Amino acid sequence: MDTLFKHLDIIVSADENTLVISNSKFSRSFDLSGGFIRTSSLQYNGCEYAAQGNAECDFHFIGINVPHFSAHPGRIADINCELISEEMLDSEHVKVSVKVRDDFQQVTYTMEYFVYPELALLGCRGNIDSAVSSNVYWSHRGRLSNENGTSEFRALESVTDSFCYSGNLIPRYSVEFTARTDYTDNVVIHHKLAGDGEYCGNILVLSGDDGNGVAFLQEAPPSAERRDFEKYDFLIRNSRVSSCCWGIAPEELVPGKTFTGYRSVLLFFDNSTDFEFKLKDYLRKRFPANPRQAAAVTVNPWGCGKFPSLANKEFLLEEIRCAAEVGASTYQIDDGWQTGSGLRELILFNRKMDKEFWSVSERLDHSLDDLIVEFRKNNLDPGLWIAPSFNCEFRDWQEFAGILLDFHRKYDICIFKIDGVKTRSYESEENLRKMLTYLRQESNGRIVFNLDTTNGQRPGYFLFLEFGNIFLENRYVCHMWGLGYHPERTLRNFWKLSRYMRSEMLQIELANPGDVNPAFYANKGETLPTVYDLEYWAAVTMFANPLIWMAPSTVSKENRAVIKRMMMLHRQEAERIFAGTVIPVGNMPSGSEMTGFVSVSDCGGELIIYREKDEKSGAADIILPGVDGVIIPETVSGTGNCRIENSVAHVEIPVVPGYIWVKWDK
Repeated sequence: MDTLFKHLDIIVSADENTLVISNSKFSRSFDLSGGFIRTSSLQYNGCEYAAQGNAECDFHFIGINVPHFSAHPGRIADINCELISEEMLDSEHVKVSVKVRDDFQQVTYTMEYFVYPELALLGCRGNIDSAVSSNVYWSHRGRLSNENGTSEFRALESVTDSFCYSGNLIPRYSVEFTARTDYTDNVVIHHKLAGDGEYCGNILVLSGDDGNGVAFLQEAPPSAERRDFEKYDFLIRNSRVSSCCWGIAPEELVPGKTFTGYRSVLLFFDNSTDFEFKLKDYLRKRFPANPRQAAAVTVNPWGCGKFPSLANKEFLLEEIRCAAEVGASTYQIDDGWQTGSGLRELILFNRKMDKEFWSVSERLDHSLDDLIVEFRKNNLDPGLWIAPSFNCEFRDWQEFAGILLDFHRKYDICIFKIDGVKTRSYESEENLRKMLTYLRQESNGRIVFNLDTTNGQRPGYFLFLEFGNIFLENRYVCHMWGLGYHPERTLRNFWKLSRYMRSEMLQIELANPGDVNPAFYANKGETLPTVYDLEYWAAVTMFANPLIWMAPSTVSKENRAVIKRMMMLHRQEAERIFAGTVIPVGNMPSGSEMTGFVSVSDCGGELIIYREKDEKSGAADIILPGVDGVIIPETVSGTGNCRIENSVAHVEIPVVPGYIWVKWDK
């Protein structure tokens, strides 16, 4: 077998019938002898995870004859290897492209495989260029969808990657993520797998009795936001697991145009904790964080509930001064700065947006000049809320990008919160990606985005992270509607997401206790969020990016002082926290738990433990993955005692509710 490409520990080898992609951690072999791609071997830690005798192609697209259809077989047209250098949108890796041609249908598949140095994983992404349309009815209605009979050659789902798994593996669970957080606090859902079936989620895990295993990660929107024809994300049938994440509806195929699907990543691990670490290692490589994304303390005044009625130059000048008083690094001017009357004109009345809509309002004297002077005086970064035109599928993206680039060049605005997004078609997502990529590149990486997951049909938790971090929730304390802010729910959502996401990619909100509307919580039959003090509210945000969700000029001086003390601690410790991998520890927050987060890196560790209001004992032994030895840590903030021995933190918190935040050096 000849070596096609070698870089560091990555080796790509091939002969007439076989392709092998490997690094020092894993090896995957593909049989090419039938004119298509099928996995013949999948090895990790001395284990073989692929079953023998696999006869089927690893991929296919709905309604297109699969390449192994015997009457009209495909052929391997080309294999190409390319070193992708480190850049702002990804880190260094090798891309292996395999072109499979079906001359009968005039369909070309280009399957791309992504391998990173010293990471035990292989990504896969499909591209399709088809002269014919998908040979299926474009409807989910039972009368049309041919549910009771299928041709052997007509695939009724689009599969990005698949393999037949050996007896060493058992399908365990999938993890589904919920966006549109305006309507739910159930952001992470675990589905236990019951053998053959159709499953939803961005993650699916298979493991053996020894804990070793593989998992699929789909870099795709959450299940409920997808446009694919199939109603599921993973298919398990006859010991074959398939990852279905093309993200392309069958009716969207157009001759002469290449359509690119989402990445599906096959990741190897040693046990459940190792899986979480390796997943985050990959996400760190895959989506390099800009300094403006991680370790930022952002004020967004929309959380006060009445920002548009307050927005004028005098108010914003005072806001900027007070944002500095609460320890912020960024102040984000939300909906109300522009001439147009707001997001409601787009989402409720379907207005065709234009350049005039996005000019600076008369309320600000048609200029941000005076505000920018105040930003610089207070050593704050300016941020701006915007909403691109989803109601024209972002076809005007070049004009809109030009508007943002003008703000960047004139006012040095580098942080834009993107709202109102609906990626309802391949075209809309493609245009949105073009816009975000263009702005990142034209600004030499200085422009970043806060990607809102609160409503709409949006990228979610594992897509578009190369462009910015995630604005997770709108949670108010002042209104009589909505889910409402409560530190218990905020902590629970953050804790659950942090099992699978890098915490520095999340903005976690801190509301203003002075805005609390007791009638709202009474109507919901809930305890007031003020059963926890403001310091606890702030502590909930410390291992993420704090979002000061209030108008700081309306906050009392006493509360501003509390917030500033906590935010300055965050700014002091964030680099150490995010240098490691943040893992949730303790029990899942419920209102009566000892729970928290740990981060361990080469320089030491940071640990925060919360005692919720109904927790009775005030003491707990918390398992800390990746922590060794006997450690007497230094207290950063909070009240209590902590001693670490043999990967267990012995924690005592006498105050209820309360918390303790500690750190140690190696």
